[in-house]
Amino acid sequence: MSSESHRRRDVLVNGRRVRVLDLIEAGLLDAGQTLVYQQRLGIEPHLATVTAKGRLALPDGREYNTPSGAAAAAANDLVRD
Repeated sequence: MSSESHRRRDVLVNGRRVRVLDLIEAGLLDAGQTLVYQQRLGIEPHLATVTAKGRLALPDGREYNTPSGAAAAAANDLVRD
């Protein structure tokens, strides 16, 4: 077994990937909390707000189920500007 597959398995909860809602339920995140994604130094960071439904909302209102989805959308917006 590769170390990559072992690491990925370590972040599973009940056989699935950890969700934002799992982090809220564990008391590690709060609804309304702002998360910051710093893609590269010198570029303004991206912000997302944790929703009560366990999603991440970008400032323009788009919502994503995963941090990677929100980060990809925010980074893609930067490329288009």
